[in-house]
Amino acid sequence: MAGSCRMIDEFAKGTLHGRLRRDRKALLWKLDGLSEYDARRPLTATGTNLLGLVKHVASVGRGLRPAVPGTVAPVAGPGRQRSVGD
Repeated sequence: MAGSCRMIDEFAKGTLHGRLRRDRKALLWKLDGLSEYDARRPLTATGTNLLGLVKHVASVGRGLRPAVPGTVAPVAGPGRQRSVGD
C-alpha cells in the first residue's frame, strides 16, 4: 500500500485551503477602512487588538506551509528563521 499513508488527502487539503482563504478575506474585509488607532486599540482586558489578530493569522498561515529542503522556513519567534535541509 505504497503512498496510502498520506497525512492529509487532497479533498481535505482543498477544503482547508478554501476555508482559510475565505476566513482571511473576511478578516481583511472587516478591517478595511479602519484607522490605525482603531486597528491598534486594545479590545479585551488582555490587550488584544485587531492588528495582533492579523499578525497571528499571518504567522499561522506561514507555519502551515510545508518546508522544502534548501529554502528558509519560519521558526518560533518573530524574525527568526532557519535553513531547511542543512
